[in-house]
Amino acid sequence: RFTGDTIAHFNEVEKTQVKVDNSNSSSSITIDYKGWKTGDVTTDLESVIHIFPEDRFLKAELTPSVSFDGLATGIVKFDDIPLMQETSETGEWAYIATYGVQTLAGENDKLGMAIFYKTDEAKAIEGPHDHLVVFNPSTEKQTYYIHSAWNQEKDGIKSEEAFKQDLQAKLSELDNNGKLE
Repeated sequence: RFTGDTIAHFNEVEKTQVKVDNSNSSSSITIDYKGWKTGDVTTDLESVIHIFPEDRFLKAELTPSVSFDGLATGIVKFDDIPLMQETSETGEWAYIATYGVQTLAGENDKLGMAIFYKTDEAKAIEGPHDHLVVFNPSTEKQTYYIHSAWNQEKDGIKSEEAFKQDLQAKLSELDNNGKLE
């Protein structure tokens, strides 16, 4: 949760339950945080993360039990790596992304990271240490996608230009289908 200039993580939670599901087409993990307290807000939060065998993205769904400001996700900031942002042609989807040397695997390894989100559910802002997507207050399910590409992966994306092309293709798919598959 982004409050003021601070990110509050899951430090104060009454109970956490986890469930894993696997199938041929995807795997998912459901994490139920009961009694997550941040500042003056206490909520239950269901987080469902889906991964798929044929691409580099994951689908995330967050459902809080109470409506509050500041539910957020983000990408860590690096001083020498600029933020990329784009909104789809229809204006319904957008992304924030970074690409550059931002791994611990090797001093020349390149990593691209992106978050796709619905523009009517969230907005992109700058936090003190992160590029953030902050969701509007709601008790409805908030859906977003996280995408990453490491240049050392087998058949990986090897350049910033190729990463941007992949981001554009996914943004178009979201515009046309409302989801990534």
